[in-house]
Amino acid sequence: MKKFKFLLGILMVSAGAGLFSSCSDDDDVIPTVTISPEEKEYTVEVTTNVPATFEYNNASTEAVFTTTTGGILRVTPVDSKYVGQDVKIALGDNKNIKVNVTLIEKPSSNVKVDDANNSTEDIVVPGTTSGSSILIPGTTSIAGSDGDDNVGIGVYTASGTAEEPVVNKEVTSDVLVAVCEPDGAQFTEPVTITVSAPNADGLVFTCVNDAQGDAANVEVAANSLSAKVSHFSNWTFSLNATVINIAEEEETVLDTHILVHEGETSFLYSAWRGVETSETGVAKTFLFTQFGSEKSRVEKTGWLFSTGAGSAHVRVIQHKKVITYRSGSRTFTATVYGAVEVELVDITYDTTGHSGGIGG
Repeated sequence: MKKFKFLLGILMVSAGAGLFSSCSDDDDVIPTVTISPEEKEYTVEVTTNVPATFEYNNASTEAVFTTTTGGILRVTPVDSKYVGQDVKIALGDNKNIKVNVTLIEKPSSNVKVDDANNSTEDIVVPGTTSGSSILIPGTTSIAGSDGDDNVGIGVYTASGTAEEPVVNKEVTSDVLVAVCEPDGAQFTEPVTITVSAPNADGLVFTCVNDAQGDAANVEVAANSLSAKVSHFSNWTFSLNATVINIAEEEETVLDTHILVHEGETSFLYSAWRGVETSETGVAKTFLFTQFGSEKSRVEKTGWLFSTGAGSAHVRVIQHKKVITYRSGSRTFTATVYGAVEVELVDITYDTTGHSGGIGG
């Protein structure tokens, strides 16, 4: 029995050139059938909410590109009023990756630096994204920026993919990035930034400044995260979790006979990519930064190569992992889709009993 790994998917067979021709009149010789070589390249698809350009590992690329190495995807909005993002891409079992990047406008508000410096009362600056804010104590002063600069905060959800999970390994993954303006502003006393984080209660988070790498303590509420910071740039909130179990599963998604002729016969299959989970809120965002996006299909084409007419019995096994994480007092589970194993069960010269080349 010959085996070959394809992308994970549900195989839907269609005829290639010559597939619908009549059965061969040649002698009843069992042909030799092989499956196309394993894919080496990964296909990455990027979606954005506004027009953007892309670079991968410092080279210009398109929204859909192929690669054999992990790296950094730089997403630059066409309109300069939006904030660009760098997205980490790690390569795992699945040869198809999709990442959804949501670009936010540069944050601002009606509060200026001079307003905060001249006030003895606490000032709450509402964010440009729902649930975000800055609390400026009346006892603090702001330095390192012009008095006319506007104070603002906006938050975007992180995206990307990470290395394959390992049992008992701790994983720290970015989930929310707070863009704070004016960049470089410094405070004599810390200000409090707050971001919306649905269903955060019971989970463990860290908060780190992207520029200097400084850490800030995180206060976790039911649906928000807060941190006291002494200066502004981007502050990234990450969720910390440990992989406590990985259960490997498989199922037969296709068991059929394919009518082949001498040469190439194409087949189409619909591959799964991403992650499936019942989790909601910030834990779901964590999973998306691990595995790219929610479970979705991608259309692929494979090939059978035959020395003559015959019938190829093909069985396709779908592999997936059910991964359980623990963070703080909570556990959550996700089903992750990886590779497909295509088995060439047997080959005969019998080309009868087929309907349009789609076996059954």
